[in-house]
Amino acid sequence: MHNTPQSPPPSASPMANGSSFLQKAGHLYKKTGLGRSWRPRFFSLEGTVLYYYKRDGDSVPKGIVVLTGCHIRATKDKKLYSFRISHPKTSKVYDLAATLPSRTEDWIQALTQASTMVQTASSSRQLTSNASSSNVLLPLSSSSQSTLVDASITELLDVPEVAIPDEHRDRMEELLAEFVAQAQYDADGWKFQTEQRGVKAYVRRTSKTGTFKGVGFIAHHPHKVLHLILELSKRPKYDPQLLATQRVHVFNDHMWVDHLTYKAVFPAAARDFVNLTHWRVLRDGSIVVVATYAEDDSFVKNQEPQIVRARAIMAGFLLKPNEDYTGVNATYITKVDLKAGIPAGLQAKMFIKQAFVVDGLRKALDEDESSRQYECVTNTTSFGISTTDCVEDEEEVYSMQSQPADVHDQDDHGESSFSRRPSVVPEEGFPAVPEEYSEIIEKAVARMEAEMNDEASWNFIGDKDGVKAYTKVDGSLTAAKGLPRPKKRSASLGSAKLGSSVVKNGVSQSNGTPTTVATASQVSSKSSTQSNAPEDHSSSMTKQQESKANAVESGVMDLSKSGKNTVSDVAMYGIQFGGAVLALKTVPLPTAVHFVAVISLILFFALKLHLGPSRMSPRRKMMISTFGPPDSGMILGSLQLDMTKTNQYIADRRKDSNCHLTITHIVLRAIGEALSKAPSVNGHLVFGNYYPAPTVDISCLVAVGAGKDLGVCRLPKVDKMTLQEVVDHVRGDATKIRSGEDKGQEDRNKIMSVLPTWVLRPMVNFFGWLGSACGFRIPVVGVEPYMFGACMVTSVGMMGLDMAFSPITPYSQVPMLVTIGSIMDKAVVVDGKVQVRPMLTLTTTIDHRYVDGSEAARMAKTLKMLVEDPNLLEAVPGA
Repeated sequence: MHNTPQSPPPSASPMANGSSFLQKAGHLYKKTGLGRSWRPRFFSLEGTVLYYYKRDGDSVPKGIVVLTGCHIRATKDKKLYSFRISHPKTSKVYDLAATLPSRTEDWIQALTQASTMVQTASSSRQLTSNASSSNVLLPLSSSSQSTLVDASITELLDVPEVAIPDEHRDRMEELLAEFVAQAQYDADGWKFQTEQRGVKAYVRRTSKTGTFKGVGFIAHHPHKVLHLILELSKRPKYDPQLLATQRVHVFNDHMWVDHLTYKAVFPAAARDFVNLTHWRVLRDGSIVVVATYAEDDSFVKNQEPQIVRARAIMAGFLLKPNEDYTGVNATYITKVDLKAGIPAGLQAKMFIKQAFVVDGLRKALDEDESSRQYECVTNTTSFGISTTDCVEDEEEVYSMQSQPADVHDQDDHGESSFSRRPSVVPEEGFPAVPEEYSEIIEKAVARMEAEMNDEASWNFIGDKDGVKAYTKVDGSLTAAKGLPRPKKRSASLGSAKLGSSVVKNGVSQSNGTPTTVATASQVSSKSSTQSNAPEDHSSSMTKQQESKANAVESGVMDLSKSGKNTVSDVAMYGIQFGGAVLALKTVPLPTAVHFVAVISLILFFALKLHLGPSRMSPRRKMMISTFGPPDSGMILGSLQLDMTKTNQYIADRRKDSNCHLTITHIVLRAIGEALSKAPSVNGHLVFGNYYPAPTVDISCLVAVGAGKDLGVCRLPKVDKMTLQEVVDHVRGDATKIRSGEDKGQEDRNKIMSVLPTWVLRPMVNFFGWLGSACGFRIPVVGVEPYMFGACMVTSVGMMGLDMAFSPITPYSQVPMLVTIGSIMDKAVVVDGKVQVRPMLTLTTTIDHRYVDGSEAARMAKTLKMLVEDPNLLEAVPGA
């Protein structure tokens, strides 16, 4: 017997080679899935091994990377600061990223240091024997057992009504005896390693391969625990390193053959196991589930070298129910031979995490809220064991395949390869594309077509010499389109009309949508030749061009396609609904739960039909998925406005005794104009999808009852209103609210006065979501469709405040909230001189899911221009 030196627990500081023990942990983004999208993961670096988890606090890692010999380098990404882990012996790569460049540099430095650490002889002896370790183990037999089995354990195993096929009986009985002996609390040969969330992890001292044990208590009925262990489809819930599962053969209700495929331990290949699994209830009421490798290779064909066939020497659970049969003391043991590819000295360090499967099992049971009465488990209890189809984790299956490097990975040798390749241009058809780049080109063409067809995501920037410039709403692309000025366009400012003309005081304000992408120089040449083009085009082409020109010149966003379901949209909803129903059939749910789930699906897809299609750019999806409700992602800003011209404008308008214009009315009208040119803000989010509003609506808060309450005055189509209409609308609604004639306000106040706050909060949020996000009318509780519009405006200047930032209430579902401060005389610099000017401060709170900084800056510029000079909105009558 060789005495094996033991490694310190993971928190130890020194290593065998004298260098410090590397430890680093934190959240990073990992590129994964079929779409290679960024998803947050929790990473933990321990020495030369990098673990990653789905979330912080998980005990069992979702994947493992052995960094020895790996290459780590920075890469380029539009959204994040990314880097890549690769290995010269495999084509698989790991793309990771952080939100800050300093954090990325720290991770690259730590991972590079870990990858250059040499696995010395002393370090490889930390958890292995000094004797030569062979990866080939003899089949388990009584002569090779390391644990002496006493008569008491043999008596425990001797139970009736348990059938084992004759060809496997002797081997399985020997395995059961050793497993139960090693699972005992006082079993010799185990060394305590670490503890996490009440689960203790142990490592086997004399094992040539990694042998681990996890012990913990699970506060759930033994029948429920055993059912989760035996149900193969639910195993990934507590063992996230699983890649695929299949039950390939069933001997009887107590014994079967499972095929388990585990994720690759980078840079080695993935491993699969073909296990004989058996369960029984012992004489003392304990439940044992044990598995070992199947000696017969006929059950599953070997898939090497893509997947290496490993052997489970011994693995399973021992569940000891407590006295009142409401929980179990669970012991999990695993002893595997991973075969070649992973150094023996690293196996124990990597797979010590497998000991915490008990904690994963406990978490999966805690998440299952189904309640039912369970019976005591006996050897006659039936769990309906049957063969299953192969179930794969599609995301991980794709990621383990060979992945082509990104375009920027070819920078080092791309120029030389292109210089040697002759260019072939056919006389007809499409130019020839080298086969290795054909897929990239096809994807680029498809992406460009999709971007051009996505009309709602482009925003007008400027106009010069007949060339109109546009940019993507998310700021990721720029484009220019040339359009000849219509002959009927008037140069007179007096003929400009609100909401229809594109020129106001010489400022172009059109907001069309480009249908082609070109450079400014190309557009200039095209626009110059367009006037000389022959006039023999078809009438349909002429009408199409005229309609596009009118859309560009209208000055508002094109809403012709918003809210309309096409045949393809309805078909996609049907496919999604059918897939969801089929998925429900595969899950054994109680009848009542199944009925509620189906009704919920019907209501969900009915709501999607009601709302219409949601077409979002990748940038918008990124913002929506990154931030939660307004408490997690807000943009706060303030704007200083010179009121010199505005005060004069208000004085001129008030000469008419019927016009009671104030700064609030001008701000309301200016916000409406700014929103009409920002389609990304004028809408609502439902189930993570953005739906543009058909009209520009905003709301204004009105003080009621000497400031003790607030009412809502909604201004529909405010971008089409004149200033006098805004004044009359606000005044009329405010009078109605203050006099108690607003039935909706009265209904809301009555309900809120009788309900406690703990009931009121979820109710208000739910009904607010139905009305303000989904557009439903609920008269009983005073909820109107989109009652707050796309922006809520409130004035704090009347309360004596210069400025204030107001929070966005969850039930309002508005993208932004604007606060109007008081007008104060301040010293400002005008043309290089200090002057005293009346200044107004506007503050805004914007939900980051709707807009980013660049779009907010453009809105602020428009708002500042219109409020400082209201003549751009509407000239003084008779002036």
